[in-house]
Amino acid sequence: MKRLIRIATVTAFVAVACSFWASGRNLPQILRAAVTKDPQIVEAQANQRVAQSTLEQTEAELWPKIRAGVNQPVLNSGKYKFTPGVEAEWRLYDFGATRAGIERDRVKTQYYKHKTSETAEELAFQIASDYLEALQARESLRVAKENLARHEHIVKQLRIILEYDSGRRSEFTQAEARQIQVQETIISYERSLGLALRRLARYVDPPVTEGELADPFAEMPITDILNKYKVSEEDALAHPSYRAQARELESIQAALKAAERSRYPAVGLKGEANTNDSSVYLTMSVDVFNKATTPTIELQRHQAQAAQAKLDQIHDSLVQRAEVAALQMREDQSRIEISESQARALEQVVVDYEDQFKIATRTLLDVVNAYSELASVKQLRVQAQYDLMKAKLDYLSATGNLAQWAKIPDVSKAGDPEADQENNKDKKKDDLSKEQRDAIDRLQAQRDNKLAELEEKRGEIGEKAYQEGR
Repeated sequence: MKRLIRIATVTAFVAVACSFWASGRNLPQILRAAVTKDPQIVEAQANQRVAQSTLEQTEAELWPKIRAGVNQPVLNSGKYKFTPGVEAEWRLYDFGATRAGIERDRVKTQYYKHKTSETAEELAFQIASDYLEALQARESLRVAKENLARHEHIVKQLRIILEYDSGRRSEFTQAEARQIQVQETIISYERSLGLALRRLARYVDPPVTEGELADPFAEMPITDILNKYKVSEEDALAHPSYRAQARELESIQAALKAAERSRYPAVGLKGEANTNDSSVYLTMSVDVFNKATTPTIELQRHQAQAAQAKLDQIHDSLVQRAEVAALQMREDQSRIEISESQARALEQVVVDYEDQFKIATRTLLDVVNAYSELASVKQLRVQAQYDLMKAKLDYLSATGNLAQWAKIPDVSKAGDPEADQENNKDKKKDDLSKEQRDAIDRLQAQRDNKLAELEEKRGEIGEKAYQEGR
């Protein structure tokens, strides 16, 4: 009896494990795992740290500079005396040139932060696009295999008929030729599926399998997407691409200000002390003639104009992409409904034609043409479904909500321990299935109850000991 119970327990465990692994990973889980570890994100985070170091270096210009050195004459008419000394410099006032440089680099750090978020959005969009292409190829392959099964069925019937009626060999040959054409189509779809999965394998480890592919927006109707992620002026201004370009414009404007202020005098203090004497100077320096100053300022002005034009272009592009995607979603949904109605009607036509072919009221050409027409309509349905998923993806990307939908951690917070800890908690929880999360919640509740019982018993024991002591 115990052995049977043990076998049943192991079997149940294996069944649960198999069902878990069969479910595979969904697209948000794939994006979370792929984006955070991709070399493009690592490079963007490194650029953030470079910008931060550059800012710290510029801020250090506000502090005095102190140098220590020695003078040892090697050719002198006097004494060859070893003379140590100290020299200090401090810039007191430069008409805001240093402050403008600090502001330029400070905005530059914000630019690279938003650039990292933009890179994550673009990378997630690219991975999701490859995922949808693989899903489309798999569904097209499934339709082609269904078409092949119908052709194999009619060829099998003709082979039986040919045994009793050799005069119908031409029909048998024609059916086999159509079957070979379908097989060639299957090879083409298998190639497309393999290439799409191979492109995904560049980002995802372990690679995505064919069984893991599923419609990521199946539970997101069009109305829910449009209501939750709306297209507005405020949303466009919050897009990572727009915010990155806005910081780039501010950085160029600050660099222009710094270049203009560099033409003004710089006032400072300079002190020198050695074993012979010491002195303090009030210094002032200004470029009397520097031909490169004017072209540098003009360069910054032209760059600011270009950055402003690009900012306007990004805003218009984001709004237009979102509006077009919203219209495309509704159109694709209508195409799906129409193709489904056509497919249902053609499936009945195929059945009727096959029955009529058996009693010689329909030719083989009518039957195989019905097969082809049904397969074409189903392929149109697959294409419409792909276009709908792609439109939803475009809409999320245009509104800057793709990372939010997939719950991708904020990769722009590189080196922030609190943010990393919070992101890791969210990632671990999101990677689990609903059943696993529910099981964890139940275990945590049981643990809390046990701890409460232990605390209660500990209090009772302490109270009893206290009474006995009295």
